[in-house]
Amino acid sequence: MQTPLSTLMDSISRKFTLNEQQQHAYHIISLSVLNRDVFHLSEWKHKPPLRMLLTGPGGTGKSHVVHAVRELMTYFGLAHTIRFMAPTGSAAKLINGTTVHSGLDSTEDHSVLVSIKNQQQLRDEWKDVLLLLLDEVSLVDQALIAEIDAAL
Repeated sequence: MQTPLSTLMDSISRKFTLNEQQQHAYHIISLSVLNRDVFHLSEWKHKPPLRMLLTGPGGTGKSHVVHAVRELMTYFGLAHTIRFMAPTGSAAKLINGTTVHSGLDSTEDHSVLVSIKNQQQLRDEWKDVLLLLLDEVSLVDQALIAEIDAAL
C-alpha cells in the first residue's frame, strides 16, 4: 500500500523540522512540480512554471526547505530532475549543488550564452529538469539570470 501524499509530505516536513512558513514554501514548490509534471493534472497543464523567491536572513531555514523538497522528489524517483545551483562554491556545497557557472558549463569570464560550447548539448542535459533551485540569488547578477533563462 502506498503512503498518501499528505502523510508523506507531513513526515518529511517533521524530519526537517520545518516551521509553518517553511512548510508553506515546501508545499507550494512540491505540489507545483508533482501536480504539473508527475500526476499530470489537467488544471495544471497550462499553468506557467513556478517562479518563487524564498527570502530571509542566513539561518532562517531556507536550506531546510530545499532539502525537504529534494527528499520528496527522491521518493518519487525524481532526484535527477532537480538542479541545485548557487553563485559561489561555498553556497553550492551547502545545498549539495553546483555553482551557476559550472552547472551551465560556462566560465565566470564570459557570458553564459557566449561561452556555452553547444547549446543543444546543454538543452539535452537539462531536458528532464523539472525544478531549478538557485540559492543566494541576491548574489547573482540580473544579466546572468536573464542569460540563464535564455540558455535554458
